[in-house]
Amino acid sequence: MVGLPFSTRAASAATGSVSLVTIEGAGSYDPQAELSSWENALYNDTNGKVNLEYIPQGDYLGRKDFIANSVDFAISGTPFQSSELAQLPGKGTNLIAAPIMPSGLEFLVSPPASPDGGFYVVKQDPTTGDVTFVHYGPQNTAIAGQPMPNCPPTGTAPAFDPTNPTAQCPPINVPALDLVAMIRNDGHESGGYPLDYWGRPDVLATWDSTVLNYDPGQGDGFSESPANGSPFVEVRTDPNDENYYLQEWATKVAPQEWDFPGSISEYYPATFGAVSKPGISELLNDFELNSANGNQPVGGFLTQAPPSGKYLVEQDEVADALAFAQENPTSPAKQETVAEDIQIENADSQWESPTPPAIEAGVEAAATAGKSACSNTNNSALYALTNKVSDAYPISWVDCLYAPSTGLSIAKANAVAGLIRYLVTDGQAELNPHGDGQLPSAYVAQALSAANAVVSSNCPAAGGEVVMTATPTADSPTSPGVKALGKVAECQKKPAPPTTTTTSTSTTTTSTTLKPTTTVATTTATASGSGSGSGSGSGLSSSGDTPTATTTASTAESKSPSTTSNKKLAVAPTTSTPVKQTAVFSASVAANLPDPLDTTVAQGIDKLTALVLGGLLFLLGRRAVRWGLRAFTP
Repeated sequence: MVGLPFSTRAASAATGSVSLVTIEGAGSYDPQAELSSWENALYNDTNGKVNLEYIPQGDYLGRKDFIANSVDFAISGTPFQSSELAQLPGKGTNLIAAPIMPSGLEFLVSPPASPDGGFYVVKQDPTTGDVTFVHYGPQNTAIAGQPMPNCPPTGTAPAFDPTNPTAQCPPINVPALDLVAMIRNDGHESGGYPLDYWGRPDVLATWDSTVLNYDPGQGDGFSESPANGSPFVEVRTDPNDENYYLQEWATKVAPQEWDFPGSISEYYPATFGAVSKPGISELLNDFELNSANGNQPVGGFLTQAPPSGKYLVEQDEVADALAFAQENPTSPAKQETVAEDIQIENADSQWESPTPPAIEAGVEAAATAGKSACSNTNNSALYALTNKVSDAYPISWVDCLYAPSTGLSIAKANAVAGLIRYLVTDGQAELNPHGDGQLPSAYVAQALSAANAVVSSNCPAAGGEVVMTATPTADSPTSPGVKALGKVAECQKKPAPPTTTTTSTSTTTTSTTLKPTTTVATTTATASGSGSGSGSGSGLSSSGDTPTATTTASTAESKSPSTTSNKKLAVAPTTSTPVKQTAVFSASVAANLPDPLDTTVAQGIDKLTALVLGGLLFLLGRRAVRWGLRAFTP
């Protein structure tokens, strides 16, 4: 995967205050050309909070990884099959699908070999009968021993410009029946020529006559030598959307030629005769290797690719040319491989290449007609093949991003939704420069709705709550197109439930503190008294008794009088519930009284009892005195 390495991203995030979330995807090769730009933009537009890791490995394998819960999302141009949906939670009824980019099938060809590279047409003068060879295709004029593009065939070959590598060559048109035969390597004769032969009159009749100046009626024909034979064909063995739609196209345009039994699938039939390679990267590498100057097969080289295939080949050519120029500063830059698109016919009888405008025209027409993208029927695919759409390429479809409705964390749900929003807004600007088309507005709206669905469906089970906000903060891109969307769904962590505080009111009872007879240096009162026990509540004790009551004004540890008698300790306030001070009686008085009740009522009863007993004793004593006086009175 090209782009800012993950380790660099993680390290840069670790040095700041942001938290990095990685979202993993797999599937189609179609976005391979845009991948590094998308990865870096998403990382930068989220201030280093989102790391996109996508593995282009083919649509089928991407869906398989998605079913196995090995990735967070999958990208596929082929819809989920019924057998695959059965393996998903709810049998796929809650599967979320977002259109992200149009795609198509490109037939990429390197012209047949000749001394100068390309085609030769035999031109016969109808008056004199003289025969001349008119060159078609890239003119490989030797400059420093390297081939150079030259189209049309007249004039001097210009120097290769690495900044503009596309050769402006005339289009190569191939009728459907002949192209299907080429792909199948079907060389059985029809009309005196093999079906897969470049020189078939029905093939040459579709080429640009203003360039070729070709007129079979005047005796013009295709050169038997040196450019003859049929192309060498290489296709993909991995199951993918290109194989699927090629079969769908072939069964419609040439059912007599594409007569394999069984239903259409992402695999080529087992009896397919072409050489095969897994993955688009392997195919394009072989295409470049076998199309380089001096390596071309006699009949040229034909392969399949997404619409960005030609761009990818050209970029490799640019890199090779720049490297050659650095190593050979006195020689012009080189171009070894010439890649051309084969044009095919649409329902409007127009020959079209898979250019971005032609791809967009077909997809736009399907959307306008209300055809759905990403559905099981996927009836937006190949719309211009069976419906008359001007300037539309007939083999086009829409790639979709599939996401789960449950199982994503809060961070991943927001990140996947943000990825979808970026891809269908600012990310669309990356498509045209790489040879791909952009989405129509109807499919953009469908994708934005799907992005909100990713959040709303995954958020509750992840412990969050869905908030509609115009200023999302969690893992959302800050690119202009995303910010312009207005309110979008965001999953936020639920706030902690409020803490209920119970306030209790303490009642403080104030008691009268009597003046001690001895200055107390600690929080423990020590005093001596006469032992009269008058019940005044002075807190006195008899001689030798140690008081046990402590004051309530301090929680300081009590110290021995011998170590604290010369210190004056500060008394700190306290908010604890105060312990009420009670009188401390001597042991001798306490022994003769009932056990006191530890309440204020008990204290009142003690005082009343003492008063009554004292009065009774007074009266009895007075009466005893009177009786005594009477006894001694004569």
